[in-house]
Amino acid sequence: MSTQRFWLAIAKLECPMRTLYYQNYGDILRSKHNLESALAGNLF
Repeated sequence: MSTQRFWLAIAKLECPMRTLYYQNYGDILRSKHNLESALAGNLF
């Protein structure tokens, strides 16, 4: 039971970090997509 409580505490810590990571990752993907469409717009 103590190990389960331990992992629960880690999950509670990890969740906001993961949310922050995925928000940043989404921004990275969006800017990559914008860059690619800008390049495609210049090509075609």
